[in-house]
Amino acid sequence: MMVYGQESQFSIINVQEGKREIIGSVFDGEVIIVKNLIFPGNTPNVPKSDQKILQVSISGGSTNPGTAPMTSLPLFCNGAYTAWSLINDGTLGILKNFQIKYFISDCGTLNYDEKFARPCFTKDIDKIGLAHISMGTVIATGEMKLFESLNVTIPVVGAAAVGRALSSTALYPMFTRIVVPNDYILALSSLFLKVLGWSKLCVLYSDDLSSKATYSTLIETYTKYGLEVLNPESLSEIPDNLNRTTIKNYASSFQAILDTQARLLILICMPPELYYILEELYDLGLRKGDLVVFVKNSVLLTMTEYDFMYTYKFKETGVPMISISGQNWVGEVGNFAYSKIASLYNAVPYSYACNYYDAAYYIALELDSMINHGFDYYDPYQLNLTMRARKFIGCTGKFSIDKDSNDRILENFDISVNKIDAASGNVTAYKLGEFHPYSSIMLTIDSPIIYGDGSSIKPDDLRNQDNECPFSNKLVRTFTKGRILTFGICFGFALVSFISTAYIWKTWWNIEIEELKERQEISLQNFIVQITIGIEFFQFVAMGPDITPISTS
Repeated sequence: MMVYGQESQFSIINVQEGKREIIGSVFDGEVIIVKNLIFPGNTPNVPKSDQKILQVSISGGSTNPGTAPMTSLPLFCNGAYTAWSLINDGTLGILKNFQIKYFISDCGTLNYDEKFARPCFTKDIDKIGLAHISMGTVIATGEMKLFESLNVTIPVVGAAAVGRALSSTALYPMFTRIVVPNDYILALSSLFLKVLGWSKLCVLYSDDLSSKATYSTLIETYTKYGLEVLNPESLSEIPDNLNRTTIKNYASSFQAILDTQARLLILICMPPELYYILEELYDLGLRKGDLVVFVKNSVLLTMTEYDFMYTYKFKETGVPMISISGQNWVGEVGNFAYSKIASLYNAVPYSYACNYYDAAYYIALELDSMINHGFDYYDPYQLNLTMRARKFIGCTGKFSIDKDSNDRILENFDISVNKIDAASGNVTAYKLGEFHPYSSIMLTIDSPIIYGDGSSIKPDDLRNQDNECPFSNKLVRTFTKGRILTFGICFGFALVSFISTAYIWKTWWNIEIEELKERQEISLQNFIVQITIGIEFFQFVAMGPDITPISTS
């Protein structure tokens, strides 16, 4: 609140919703209030304590309109909740005398449905607050358009929104993001494949809008870099709400992958569908060393949400699984965030939780800066402007926003891969190397890739057919019941042959041989016997080994 005036008359100014409002006056020592006074925290009530409330919001539910819930999103958001908790208890040393109060919206995760999202947000519109953390590309885009239609103007931070269109400051002036666009990741992955000498691959993607957009960008980028996707687009899309029964309806998509003989498989999908796909490929005969799987993020490298009854299938087709992503848990801040999230939720944090930690810290840092410099933190445009200029070191490393876009300035990227631990037999993830976009040495590989067959020898991008049969030799198994049946049949034939031979011998052949004491004319029966002996001789010779190489040497 401010008081302005001359001599004995003054105006009382209160900043409300980013605007200076005259709420009263002071004349000759008399205070006259004509409008409600709004206190920090956007409340007309006189604060009862020194703690002021700063309201923010986050898309942190699991509801996915039209399909199965995304149970992993709330676990990603644990990073944001941890950051805000550390701010509120004073651990991070910012926003003293203020408390972050956050509203968790549950109006969509991967899919955005206007008919569902509008009433969902409208009923809680007063809880959206000063800034909002959104999730993926589709949700972030939909939420910003919805906020605009509801006259809600606030900065929106994308913790996992990688779509290309979101880079535009003209289309999305109130948006910034913690992650880099898909274009960069796909370009790096194509370069990585080229370095390994691989150029042929297959792709499967979920039918949600975000995955479809990623697939479209992938085809464009990989074609540009000379990579070839072998399976047709018509057999590349898989619904994202499948189970182990309904996924069998898409057997033609999996058979198409087998038919291409491609070893590389890119999966643009999330668990549990990712696991079901690998199980189906196992059932079709793929085994260790037959696949090298690329996924969107290292969050998928371990079996966090997996039904361990089917672990043996994952170990055959899900190793190695490679990911290229922005760095997480970097340096002291990253290690600190990791330990706090793990301690608070008693679980190993997802890598995306690091992104959400930085998104929450990013907003809080700028609110703290505006308060300390006397700016109106209720002014969304001023808050957005100063956020764009913010630089800090967070859980994901050095952070700053490109001045010409909504994108984070490129830093280093991790290449991660999983393997089967020789001692425990568990699937574990490890860092393979790094991409350094601005370095003279762009790619460094610290460790070899351990392929599914246990070796580090790089295989070809196409599998070799090991026989002329319509199935692999790896599918050949000992069939005990069939073997018993075969032996039984053979024994039966042998027994019949023995009995019939004994009967013939006893009936016709068991005669005394008469000596030939004088010349006789050869009979027809003798001719037949001699011819038979000659034919059988050549039959036995034909059954022997091929001696052509010996004769020509």
